[in-house]
Amino acid sequence: WTTWNPLNQRRHHHGCAVISNKVIVAGGYGENDNILSSTEIIDLKTKSVTSVVRGALKTARVKFGMVTVGDKENQMVLAFGGHGDGGVPLQSIERFNFYTKWKILNEQLSFQRSQFGSVAVNVKTLCSEAQASSGCADCSSWSPWGECAPDCGVGQRTRNRTCGAGNLRKEEDTCHCDEIDTEDCYTKLCPVIGHWGNWSSFSACSATDPHT
Repeated sequence: WTTWNPLNQRRHHHGCAVISNKVIVAGGYGENDNILSSTEIIDLKTKSVTSVVRGALKTARVKFGMVTVGDKENQMVLAFGGHGDGGVPLQSIERFNFYTKWKILNEQLSFQRSQFGSVAVNVKTLCSEAQASSGCADCSSWSPWGECAPDCGVGQRTRNRTCGAGNLRKEEDTCHCDEIDTEDCYTKLCPVIGHWGNWSSFSACSATDPHT
């Protein structure tokens, strides 16, 4: 055993999966047994540990399944089931890749479950029939981000891509494409509308004794 850099957060009963020579570590119990949603990446080449900015699980969870799906050139990570805040059992499934980070899928587990095993599968084999029927075998590159709206304060911006033959890109979701991606953005403080008016005249003195 060789000692590497520690995780940025203490955690246990978390999920781990490998994608593109990087270990994705997410969720688990943290300090005071708070349930975490944060994600960290261990780079197997540099042995560094990085916290993922804006890359938290959409649902904080512990004792959940986490698995890599896909071959070397086409991978994503699924996190599913487990327990959420207050010990609530979960059926939801989330997907992670380096472009969109975590995203809740419309699909769910049929039953609430936790503390179970999982196995990696080849997503190209899994999705070959779906690709043939949908005509969406690969994803184009994302377009540049659009402008932040509104143009001051916290807003949102979007980017787009299409699916279709001839646009294969490594490490993309080969089952289907997300064609719209949205993130929070910030450009500048909003201006203050209005200004202070002139002072009014002083009111009459409240004292009745003229010598006061």
